[in-house]
Amino acid sequence: YERYKIYNPNACEIQMDTVEGIKENNAPVLLTLEIVEINFLFIFKIDSQTIDEVTKKLYYFKDIIGEDTFNKIMEILLTDNGKEFINVEKIMEIFSKINIFYCHPYSSFEKGAIENNHEFIRRVIPKGISLKPYNQKDINLLCSHINSLFRESLNGKCPFDLIENYIPMDIVKKLELS
Repeated sequence: YERYKIYNPNACEIQMDTVEGIKENNAPVLLTLEIVEINFLFIFKIDSQTIDEVTKKLYYFKDIIGEDTFNKIMEILLTDNGKEFINVEKIMEIFSKINIFYCHPYSSFEKGAIENNHEFIRRVIPKGISLKPYNQKDINLLCSHINSLFRESLNGKCPFDLIENYIPMDIVKKLELS
């Protein structure tokens, strides 16, 4: 990862993770993707914490934003060693242009940008609360609020102010974010 970033300093990085509600088999979770440079967060509710659910949602995301945009923003994908991400062959088979990297075990701080955005999610949905009552519309509203927060790290702008450098706003609206 470090070598890739040295030789490709302008590469777009996405961090990917899941946020659990309650810990039980086949419980829904939130799949989160963040464009690191601008802290723009995408949140998708998935039915269970499995590689099949993750790849299905990544296909959906790719279909909405288009292959060219998907390949542009998914140049680097940084995630953890969760059971839902560990099958790198399946991800690479489906999304061959992604350069996927994994954090070291027990080192979630290596993807600190997305972890910081998870704190905003937890203000609304605390740990241990089931995600079953929430639908994607609820999650989109939460996501839109998070992306509307002005940030010092973005020179007083919010992620929505900067997203068009990565994804056209009309496509972002197709994801029902505003």
